[in-house]
Amino acid sequence: MTATRMKPRVAVIGGFLGAGKTTLILKAARVLAERGVRVAAVLNDQGDDLVDTELLRRHGIAADQVGGGCFCCRFPDLIDALDRVSADGPEVIFAEAVGSCTDLVATTLRPLLRDHGERFRIAPLTVLVHDTPNEPDLRFLFDHQVAEADVVIDRGVDVAAWIDGLLGEGVAVGTRSIAVDYARYADAEAALGWLNARVTVRRRPAVSPAMVVGPLIEELGAATSAAGIRIVFGGMLLTAAQTSRAPNLLRACGAIILIAGLATPWFGAERAREVLAAAGAADGAGMRIACTVAVALGSSFVWALSPRGAPRPR
Repeated sequence: MTATRMKPRVAVIGGFLGAGKTTLILKAARVLAERGVRVAAVLNDQGDDLVDTELLRRHGIAADQVGGGCFCCRFPDLIDALDRVSADGPEVIFAEAVGSCTDLVATTLRPLLRDHGERFRIAPLTVLVHDTPNEPDLRFLFDHQVAEADVVIDRGVDVAAWIDGLLGEGVAVGTRSIAVDYARYADAEAALGWLNARVTVRRRPAVSPAMVVGPLIEELGAATSAAGIRIVFGGMLLTAAQTSRAPNLLRACGAIILIAGLATPWFGAERAREVLAAAGAADGAGMRIACTVAVALGSSFVWALSPRGAPRPR
């Protein structure tokens, strides 16, 4: 004899964009998992590739999605998604409405109760609130979301207590009807318009991966080699400074060269080549000046590195 499986309870969660609905579902799933309750979720957005769906899946939650419109516009797709996640045998299915959606009672909860009550138990509509928007059209949307909610919570809610109330028996569902000016609603959704795009870049003629990665590896190798030389030389100057004739000079130069070596991987060897090319411009005047400075600096190092009190040649 096969035991009859209990109908899953569908808990619709609404709330403005960025209120924290997905985070709330993750917290609730952890609480329910500790109680041995299996959870699934259906996510919703105007786009087709939902990051939140993948996020829940990576946390071990059976998740599906309704893309391309809100639950109210794509109600048959919601039913299909609920059927798919129900195959995993969840006891609770969270349905997260897109943040630009309102009028969920009339378009989602009541049709669920009326036409699908034999397959699903419906929990009260929860609306999660955070910051109240100031822009008039967005405030219109926010106020209507709150007005139709059976339960209104914020981010500081005791999640366990909220779940206990949400899943209790005999709780009224979808009792708060609202009248919506759909022309104003359209303006509010337009104010929340965003771009959903996928871009593929192709080069003609095609380029092999080696041609792309090879120069990057060479640049990294050159930068690393230059950095190593500078770090070693700077360290040598700092070490020799104590017994030299000009310890402060060598410490200053050693510190500068050491810092330059450490910074080389971020600036790259190519930058050094550009500096040398610029110095060699203008009929070589810049290069002659650079060579003169290098000779003078080298002579200073030779003198400074001579031990203190070294005998003069006769």
